[in-house]
Amino acid sequence: MNSVHIIGRTIVGIICIGLTLSAAAKTFDPNIESECERLWLDHAKRISKSDRPTTIQLLNTWASYEDKCSASGYYWAKRASLEAALGQFGAAKATLKRSPEGAADRSPALAITQIHVRLEEYIAAARSVDVRRLAEFETEVTVVARRFPNWLPAAALLGGLQVLQGRYAQAIQNLEKASTDKHADQGPILRNLTIAYSGFGAHSAALESADEALKVDSNLTADPDFCAAVIISSVRVDLLDDAEIVLKVVLRKNPSARSSPSLGRAARIYNEAREKAGVRK
Repeated sequence: MNSVHIIGRTIVGIICIGLTLSAAAKTFDPNIESECERLWLDHAKRISKSDRPTTIQLLNTWASYEDKCSASGYYWAKRASLEAALGQFGAAKATLKRSPEGAADRSPALAITQIHVRLEEYIAAARSVDVRRLAEFETEVTVVARRFPNWLPAAALLGGLQVLQGRYAQAIQNLEKASTDKHADQGPILRNLTIAYSGFGAHSAALESADEALKVDSNLTADPDFCAAVIISSVRVDLLDDAEIVLKVVLRKNPSARSSPSLGRAARIYNEAREKAGVRK
């Protein structure tokens, strides 16, 4: 597994998008924090009813709210998240530094994003993730989650980290909590929940979650970790034909998935089940 999938990453390299670099406001304003969050949610509602814009388009649009929202932590958090989603980790970290002094103590969005950007940068650079390093990130997120217990994105990030560590029971608890957030992008949450259910052995729940995830994000059919979970759960409930279809689709859409350890394991489980059933592949 190579991504926590909370913000939806599309690595396209470092690009210049001509954003202004005016100085951030020095004083955090909780009223502007709330207003900025409403602006984002309203914007998200509008785009969900039309063609989904690219991450670059979202970033350019969001940058236009700087004068109105620079006294918030939420604005800088969302902007940094979008930059990180483009693989622009240097820009994302620079953006976070422009937030009002002390804002992370009052803005859960900023506090979580400061951790999430570093986590995504680590995962992007690492050939293989170190479970001990993931545990360190989890500790940081847990501190923020306890400080802001009603901030559901913290539960989503915790669940994603726990999936990466193979701690599925805890992941399910956090991801189910995160899935109640009506404003969240449910695709990454349901993706991780599918993997957690499958890893935990709740295979019917995994397949139900996968169906919901694909309604939100059809691109998950190219995600080897997600598809591996679907294949294994399909095999476990004797849906071998469904497992075969998923395996063929992911390999067609994403040929590099052949090198995925999780998909390789799922393929072996599928092949063993076929042989045991006496059905020729």
